Amino acid sequence: MPDLQPMGEPLATNTLSNSLTTDSVLRQQLMSMISTLATAEFQNRLDSFRAHLKQFDLEVFDACQKVPYAPKDWWRDPHDIFVNQSLQIIVRYENSSGRFDLLPDWLVTASILHDRGYGVLASNQGATTDQYLKRSGAHWENPDTRILHSLLSREFASSLIFSEEGLLYAKRSEISNPELFLKVIETHDHPLIGRFPELPEVGRHHFDADSLFSISLVSFVKDYLSYLDDPKKLQKATDSGLAKSGMFTASDLLQARIARYYPSELELPNNWNANLFPLESRLASFSEAGQCLPPSSPTAKSLTDSCFLDLADCCVQLATLTDLKEFEVWFEKGVAAQFSKLQKLLELKEVNVEFLKAN
Repeated sequence: MPDLQPMGEPLATNTLSNSLTTDSVLRQQLMSMISTLATAEFQNRLDSFRAHLKQFDLEVFDACQKVPYAPKDWWRDPHDIFVNQSLQIIVRYENSSGRFDLLPDWLVTASILHDRGYGVLASNQGATTDQYLKRSGAHWENPDTRILHSLLSREFASSLIFSEEGLLYAKRSEISNPELFLKVIETHDHPLIGRFPELPEVGRHHFDADSLFSISLVSFVKDYLSYLDDPKKLQKATDSGLAKSGMFTASDLLQARIARYYPSELELPNNWNANLFPLESRLASFSEAGQCLPPSSPTAKSLTDSCFLDLADCCVQLATLTDLKEFEVWFEKGVAAQFSKLQKLLELKEVNVEFLKAN
């Protein structure tokens, strides 16, 4: 990773970063570019991803692919890989550490299924759905959609594995605790809508893995562009004190993200530039969850630290890139590096904590 700028030195400005806040056409070009690159990364990773799934999970994954997401939800396929492999690492490393009771393998299965309700929604935009979704807005901000897609995901999982007519009913014994398994799927987003106590204890590890994608490069840049295109989001940023003088930068969004994941400066990643990116705990209220929800395990914390160091570099780079071509080269390389990191952790024959800390 390139070194961050010296402590306290302000971020540089340039044509690309300055134009993003005012040029909607440029933002559309950038969003189209990252969607294309993210989709290509998913396709490039698909074979190696499938190779690391046990047979049952592979069959679950293939069943899910038959209920595709809507084209506008282009990030959900790479999201599924990122979350699933992150959770595989969390389960493997935490089970090796002995810090918790053994985490069940079916957590990994749940991660494959947890968002498939969005695919169900994409294929069924009928009156029932329209009536339920009383509030409009992006999926990740709409409590109605959060609840509905989770219920549909649970229903999809139950029909697939536990219904006598289900494709995988004969293999239902792969899930040692069906009710808890379905509960984790149903409540996986509950912390983001103020219903954290309803998430089972074991589901917190799934939530940690799911949360990691929101601080991946793909999701962070996507979210930043969506803020710039939404007057309500910009107003929220202004009201919170983030968008100073009407300008909302990637560094501003990073500050909000930091407060969501880190309860104190002592928890920040090693070598974090706190002068350039200070922790302001009050900004935790800016997130969907409305509070700080730190990782539940040391493994999730290490993965979180790694993502945030990448995002710090992202904000520095965004302030120095001069055109779309430079951005494309940098972004493609950065996204590939993040996915490769997870892949390498899965390919290690033995748990290597030092590798995790170093990456």
